[in-house]
Amino acid sequence: MKLIYQSYGIADRPLFYFGILTLIVGTQLFVGGFLAELMVRSSENRNHYLIAEELGLQEEPLRESSLSNS
Repeated sequence: MKLIYQSYGIADRPLFYFGILTLIVGTQLFVGGFLAELMVRSSENRNHYLIAEELGLQEEPLRESSLSNS
C-alpha cells in the first residue's frame, strides 16, 4: 500500500510538470493559429486572382432547357 499512499506533494511528481508543459505548448499553438487566421482574413490581397487565359467560355449565355437536362 505504500505505492499508492506516498507522502509527497503534487509538485514533486514529473507528471505535474509535464501537464504544465503541455498546457503552455497547447496555449501557444492555439494563439498562433488564431493570430494566423486573423492575418489571413484581414489580408488586402485576398481573393485577387490573376487570370492568364480563359478557356472554353461560351459566347452566348446558357438557356434554361440546357440546365434542366443535366
